[in-house]
Amino acid sequence: MTPSLQNHLSQELKAYLASIQDSGLVFSYTLGTSFSSEGMSLVLQQKETDFTLSMEWQEKGDRLLIKSFALKDNKQLENLSSALYDVAGLEIVLQALDLLFFLAEQQDLNTALFILNNDEANHLTPLEGFFKSLSSQSIMGSRKVTLTLPTTLDAYDLFVDQAENIKTKIQQQLWQEQTDDYCLRGYLQSHKKGESFSLKDLIPQETKPLSPMGQIIVFPKFAKRG
Repeated sequence: MTPSLQNHLSQELKAYLASIQDSGLVFSYTLGTSFSSEGMSLVLQQKETDFTLSMEWQEKGDRLLIKSFALKDNKQLENLSSALYDVAGLEIVLQALDLLFFLAEQQDLNTALFILNNDEANHLTPLEGFFKSLSSQSIMGSRKVTLTLPTTLDAYDLFVDQAENIKTKIQQQLWQEQTDDYCLRGYLQSHKKGESFSLKDLIPQETKPLSPMGQIIVFPKFAKRG
């Protein structure tokens, strides 16, 4: 890929990410990109929490090959609010998959193949219903998990529908859990989306209760496609 094509692809990815920032998300994101002889690296950062998800991919035949899917979380946030921590991890993975769908469309590829170690693959476990197949095998003496994600337009339409359902349930669960989670309540009441926050801002303090919405809804593992 020539430098001009690399720059064009980077700009297209960043523009796409910006276009979906207001689609029912709790957090907001920035994207860093770089290229090497091995392919392209993407670093997705969650502005508010400093969670980052780093991916490395290359084009392999007619497939998008993802060789790395590393999540760096924020344990201090987990200690303050397990609800915000769990949602931060789930949402950033959803955003990463959305970017990969867009990338596959740009490259005219109908399948994304993930070959990851166990720790990296575990980040995708709550969303395994998006994947057509999952297997474990030994590659060059190292145990790897292989996941196959269809990236056709029909598959993307299904992804969007299911992702919207997940986002709605996330919002419902956060509104329910803020009743007993003072840190979460403070975030929902006062934090401006798109701005990083100091963890001290989440230290419990007197806040007015918000009206709960519905019952707690468990994050789904929807039925696998055939």
